[in-house]
This record gives sequence, C-alpha cells and structure tokens, in this order.
Amino acid sequence: MSKGILSCVLRINYTALSAFRSLQNPTRGILLFCIRQNLFLQNIRER
Repeated sequence: MSKGILSCVLRINYTALSAFRSLQNPTRGILLFCIRQNLFLQNIRER
C-alpha cells in the first residue's frame, strides 16, 4: 500500500517537473500532461 502511495507521489513530482520544463512549449506540455494523467487514472482503476 505505502509502495503505491510512494510511486504516486513520485509520479506527481515527475509530472510537475516535466510540466515545468515544458513551459517553453505549453501546448505539447499540456498534451503530455493529459495523456499521463489518463494513464495514471487507468492504473488506479485497474487496482
């Protein structure tokens, strides 16, 4: 359980980092962010 929370936090940090990095190219960043969020939500549903 705690392992799942840890990976969740890590993933959020990674998403924030990549979103911050892609501020130079906002459209692509938002697209990637949405795709990643969708995959993340699918992972939660499957558990």
